[in-house]
Amino acid sequence: MIKMDLPWLNSRLYVFLFSLIDFIIFFIGARLFELYKYPSNYIKGNFIFFIIIFFIIIVNYISGRYTLENFNNKYKSFVCILIKSLSGIVILLISIHIAKYINLINENLFDQYKLLTFYIVFSNLAHYLTKISFLKQIKYANQWIFLGSKERYESLYFSIRNSGKLINIKLINDVFNEKELNDIKVKRVGIIFDDLHNLNEKEINLIFKLKTEGIEVMSIFKWCVFRLQSIPSNILNLEDILGGDFFLNKNSKSIRLKRLGDFTLSIFLLITLSPLLFIAIILIKLEDFGPIFYWQYRTGYRGKPFKVWKLRTMKVNSEVDGAVWSKKSDPRVTNIGRLLRKTRIDELPQLVAVVNGQMSLIGPRPERPEFNSILAKEIKYYELRHLIKPGLSGWSQVNYPYGASVKDSSMKLSYDLYYLYNFSNFLDFIIFFKTIKLVLNLRGSTPK
Repeated sequence: MIKMDLPWLNSRLYVFLFSLIDFIIFFIGARLFELYKYPSNYIKGNFIFFIIIFFIIIVNYISGRYTLENFNNKYKSFVCILIKSLSGIVILLISIHIAKYINLINENLFDQYKLLTFYIVFSNLAHYLTKISFLKQIKYANQWIFLGSKERYESLYFSIRNSGKLINIKLINDVFNEKELNDIKVKRVGIIFDDLHNLNEKEINLIFKLKTEGIEVMSIFKWCVFRLQSIPSNILNLEDILGGDFFLNKNSKSIRLKRLGDFTLSIFLLITLSPLLFIAIILIKLEDFGPIFYWQYRTGYRGKPFKVWKLRTMKVNSEVDGAVWSKKSDPRVTNIGRLLRKTRIDELPQLVAVVNGQMSLIGPRPERPEFNSILAKEIKYYELRHLIKPGLSGWSQVNYPYGASVKDSSMKLSYDLYYLYNFSNFLDFIIFFKTIKLVLNLRGSTPK
């Protein structure tokens, strides 16, 4: 069942806005320079226009031009926008020459360069002004006060800091004194309650009054769902779990559709990416003449262990002393292994586990049993992540770097819990394309 609030989609509406801005600017430029307009074949001309603008939008999304930079300095923000444009400019220049070579476009290259220059200048300017406006609104709107225990506040603050979101939150002891109430009304500050059950009638009436005046009042659980798009496990209680949608029905239509998509797409990826797999096998063998594949036990659905096969990226006998978390610049990783990890090619053999139903394309990453036993003791409700099949990618993978510690695992669990709570096939679709973006940008495979 798809949730209608779709908080993970609401926060990405600016991606649609930036795409629309680029479309309008490119359209104006194309008409200004009278390109992609064939009097004798109007449909062909417009078809080429839409192909090119669609390609531009995809390149911009992958290069990160549609993300909000967390900069207080306007100069740094503008420089960042320009840097992200460089990769797109290079790709577009190459594409123009290829399109001209295969006679996809009839206009001369000078006219194409004029259009590209017009688009780059005005697109960057429009993005800069829009992002500065968004950042001002976000900083103004994301002012919150937290009424609850210091321990829960520190947990919430830790999650906010690691999420990279522009949110200001302050701990107070009493929201109902006159000074705090005046600040809330004047500054339009939102209120997060740790526990809404212990309020008396006077306090409840006051909350209703604040809500009628447009002040946001939320429980800590709902606030994390809508604002953080993650659910820290230590803010959860039994009521949240039993009253939420964490327990999925494996016979539901969404789960069956997910399984069909997993099977079909995995077969397709295995066939189309087999040349890359073959090249990787040769390179691994040539580097040290060691084994090509290796396997590990991982914890899967409902805590059952299963074998995961990957291309070997570490030196032979790297874990003779037992399982060790990977770390940044890990000396155990081979030269070819670094490339395979960056491009995620080493993960391709796991598609076999997706085909046979042990894994899914999207879901919590399966952890090794040796680490699972440690994490289950250290992290509250850690084993909830086993309520769904593990995945090659997931909400935690596209929102948080490679985890290599208990703290990292705690953060990643908060994203896994959010995925369990908001599961839908459409969310899987979004995660799949965000994964493609990460892979093409060579990000997310290095420990934080």
